[in-house]
Amino acid sequence: MSEETQIFFQLATVFGVASVAVIASNALRMPSVVGFLLAGVLLGPHGLKLVPDLASLHVLNETAIVFLMFTIGLEFSLGSISHLKKSFFGLGTLQVVGTSGLIALVMNRFLHVGVGPAIVAGYMIALSSTAIIMKLLQGSQDVASPQGNASLGVLLFQDIIAIPMMLSLPLLAGGQSSKLFNSPVSVGSFLGEIIAVIIVVGFAGIFLVPRLLKMVVESRNRELFFFSVLFICFGFSVLAGKVGFSMPLGAFFAGVMIAGSPFGRQASSEIVPLRDNFLGFFFISLGLLLNLKFFFLNIHGIIALGVLLLLMKVLLTYVAAVALRYTEKVAILVSLIVFQVGEFAFVIAQEAEKLQILSLEQFQYFLSISLLSMMVSPFIYKIAPAIAERITASARFSSGRKKSENPETQGLVNHGIIIGFGIAGRRAASAFDTAGIPYCVIDLNFKAIRDLKSRGVVAIYGDASKDEILEAISVEKAKVVLVAVAGRHMVPAIVAALDRHHCKGKLIVRVVFEREADEIVEIRPGIDVVVAEVVSAKVLAERALIAFGLSLDQSREVLKQQPLDQ
Repeated sequence: MSEETQIFFQLATVFGVASVAVIASNALRMPSVVGFLLAGVLLGPHGLKLVPDLASLHVLNETAIVFLMFTIGLEFSLGSISHLKKSFFGLGTLQVVGTSGLIALVMNRFLHVGVGPAIVAGYMIALSSTAIIMKLLQGSQDVASPQGNASLGVLLFQDIIAIPMMLSLPLLAGGQSSKLFNSPVSVGSFLGEIIAVIIVVGFAGIFLVPRLLKMVVESRNRELFFFSVLFICFGFSVLAGKVGFSMPLGAFFAGVMIAGSPFGRQASSEIVPLRDNFLGFFFISLGLLLNLKFFFLNIHGIIALGVLLLLMKVLLTYVAAVALRYTEKVAILVSLIVFQVGEFAFVIAQEAEKLQILSLEQFQYFLSISLLSMMVSPFIYKIAPAIAERITASARFSSGRKKSENPETQGLVNHGIIIGFGIAGRRAASAFDTAGIPYCVIDLNFKAIRDLKSRGVVAIYGDASKDEILEAISVEKAKVVLVAVAGRHMVPAIVAALDRHHCKGKLIVRVVFEREADEIVEIRPGIDVVVAEVVSAKVLAERALIAFGLSLDQSREVLKQQPLDQ
């Protein structure tokens, strides 16, 4: 078999095995990433040896990393940081700095690992998988939930802090690889290169890139725009590589430059789908790197070290969240959501091995821990709500608390309670104000609660699934309770808490999909469930009938004959 035929045979094998693995992972309700990782493990030189030569896939792996960093740069936005500033600046900073620092200290002082490898280990464990977490949050409709928002802020901070982490790797390298400790000349040279790159990126981002893309856009040729964006991406990757930095860093800077231009959104829409496809190759290549013989010979050490390091990450994330006044339940959920090691950790590990910071044995240890954490992540995410509920329930039982009294709500009788102050909650509050109905609001958005209190509205910051919060708002005296929170797991927990408190008022709950309504009704039969999926379907059908000339009454009559919620 010729060399070209061999390469295409290996690619066909990769596509086939990866497809089967992803189908299997989807059938098991696991993210596709797990399927790609397993496919790589099976295909590699330490598995079934269907792809014995890793060099043939090296270019695809490097391309995937470049696209990953480029799209992170494209998606970099000061607006998103502002929206998630508490979780970004607060929780993200404490989680990354605390985790990386503690793990580096433990690895160096107690496990007698060198300073360089210990710091790299701290970097790796501190970072989480954006690809896995986003899939899990989207699949459970928890993106807009308190734990979802907090997790997104942490992930955004991790994606950005990964850049200085990568920049610091040459400083940690020993021997000839070091660019910092060899001589004063090397120090000046290294700093000079950093300053030069910043100047070039700034100049190109302000003057060159926007003008180039403006000329391209004016040609009204989509193909030209696409290839121009790729040229900027790979051009700056090569430039970064030439001056001594890694090519993925150059791709990140290219993304930031394009994101700052008026054409950033269009570039992102063109590149992100391509990134997602190449990312599959990236995860397959990680599986290919795993040495199964090494893994099984050292499995006890790998599991013990992995449990120790990841448990430290979970505990530090939890402590950081509690210190920032997140509720205990949200703190537990966030710490379990971001516990795994992420894709940026592999980029850092590969760079560290190239710079001889990590030995091959150390690389295999951290690769094994990282892959295992990613594979078990969907299972941890699935049981996280039950773990959080069990821990918080135990804390309530052991505390022997007394019933709390809230002076603000003592006079409330036959009032309304709005749980969740998003769009639906605000609409309900406005309607209650117009009708002169007394009400109170519960939400985990501190700014919204503070604004409501400044307007004289009874509002409480807290988790409505907690007994203390429900007692404080006199839930047993309420006439109507409206639950309009985001998050698939939050709604059942709140309904169960209301049922425990024997809430006698009318209970109206908003869910997204019909399958969620069945779960709610099982907790409390007779509950009034508003299914967003059904309501929007009715509105769409009604407006379509009106567009065909039917009156509003005629449209509604037709819909009554063909109910959409059955």
